[in-house]
Amino acid sequence: MTFNGSGNRAVTLDRSGKLFLWDSTNGNIRFHQQLPVKRATSLAFAPDGSEVFVAGSDKRVLKVVIPTAAR
Repeated sequence: MTFNGSGNRAVTLDRSGKLFLWDSTNGNIRFHQQLPVKRATSLAFAPDGSEVFVAGSDKRVLKVVIPTAAR
């Protein structure tokens, strides 16, 4: 789990590779997407919160663009 710079969004990745973007103020899911990765070694937000980067155990880094309405 990691939080964006303002702390109002968090991102998680479950064991099936599904990424969830949470509203950390109320616990609601704002966005989700299935990714082609089973295990993340690192999660990071872009400084402006528009993207999330996922480093997988397969040594790839995936970029996920967060829809404007979910940010």
